[in-house]
Amino acid sequence: MTLFEAMRQAKGFSVQNELTMKLLLLLAVRKGELIAKRWEEFELEADPPVWRLPGIRTKTGQPLDIPLPSLAVEWLQKLKELACNAEHVLPARKLQSRMVPHLCESPLWRGDGQGEARPAPLHGA
Repeated sequence: MTLFEAMRQAKGFSVQNELTMKLLLLLAVRKGELIAKRWEEFELEADPPVWRLPGIRTKTGQPLDIPLPSLAVEWLQKLKELACNAEHVLPARKLQSRMVPHLCESPLWRGDGQGEARPAPLHGA
């Protein structure tokens, strides 16, 4: 079973979670940079497509232009459909006092091979 097959079978692991994990791996960005992204930062129709990441969310404080491969554009278009005109690419699923993208506080879990699961840290988390 592949990682993504296992994720699809995991209870509560949504399509948004899967696409977000794939984008993390493909774009090699920090979790915080990815989960706080807004649609206004993307130029999906540009040639080439680009994500203009504002410096306020980068480690160095400098803005970044991240080229988007066609696969990333495809996944982002799927997320756009699922976001239902939300400002964030990954809007919070529940109304909260602070609207944060839903993956911000959702730990990923990994097994230790002995039946025990523990939170798996992500780079930049």
